[in-house]
Amino acid sequence: MQGLDPDVARILEGMRRNNTPPLWTQPIDAARKAYDKGLRLLDLAPEPSVAASDEPLGAGLVVREYAPERRAPGAGGLLWLHGGGYCVGSIETSDIVCRMFAARCGCRVFSAGYRLAPEHPFPAAVDDAVRAYDWALARLGEGAERPANLAIAGDSAGATLAAVVSLRAREADLPLPAAQILVYPSAIGRRPSASKQQFAEGHFLTLNDLEWFYRNYTQGRDRDDDPRFAPVAARTLAGQPRCLIIAAECDPLADDARAYAGALAGAGNDVSLEVFPGMIHGFFNMGGMVRGARAAHALAARFLSETLAGGSCA
Repeated sequence: MQGLDPDVARILEGMRRNNTPPLWTQPIDAARKAYDKGLRLLDLAPEPSVAASDEPLGAGLVVREYAPERRAPGAGGLLWLHGGGYCVGSIETSDIVCRMFAARCGCRVFSAGYRLAPEHPFPAAVDDAVRAYDWALARLGEGAERPANLAIAGDSAGATLAAVVSLRAREADLPLPAAQILVYPSAIGRRPSASKQQFAEGHFLTLNDLEWFYRNYTQGRDRDDDPRFAPVAARTLAGQPRCLIIAAECDPLADDARAYAGALAGAGNDVSLEVFPGMIHGFFNMGGMVRGARAAHALAARFLSETLAGGSCA
């Protein structure tokens, strides 16, 4: 381990100077506001050339659709699922990342605003993610002469949901995603790991945050053997779509990413794991201040462009 990246170290030092309270110590409404505000301060400027519109699907689920100014021929699309431990975050906190993918890859992007815990505990987020995927497939396939070419992706809890949708697609009689992009997923549930102990404090996401998220989401129940919560527990991982997993070296969930990459590879899948040195959980949304985030964006956009036929990536 080479230590924290200097860009990341400056952010953490600023949080310490400002006495930023941990999410797990705050009421849920305050935690949501703090999370939204913090990400906006750290993220890139939004891409203005991408148009966006919201589609309410009922029962609390909203999907935001992004249309690039220049769409690559046959570029397909991407469904993005936001992070936030199933408790915080929204389509607003992923807005800039989704605009980035749409602009760089010339594809339509769909962002799912799934229901949050504790008001809507497990498996509400899973059910919403599957429903959003089904809707995006239909939306992308409208008027098309061939089946929709739809990839799925997300960060943190959203990455876990993306993995779960990929696993459940066959059970729901849906086409498999064209590919998966999983950015620091929680894949092993509440099981202990070396990275959870090593980075339990002082690296943005803490072990107390994780426990708070899981407690709100599962209502304190043990779900580690349920693949809808811990996808590594799936009976089989065979036949999964091509997968890029992006991890942060200094992240309690770094070993989750390694474990899921190893399990996918062991089941015969095409999987690539990229661990970004010196990065922390959440860095993918810190592109305005962290150069490593912009490198991760470029990697993910190239992967998506290669996957979606006809895509091109700036």
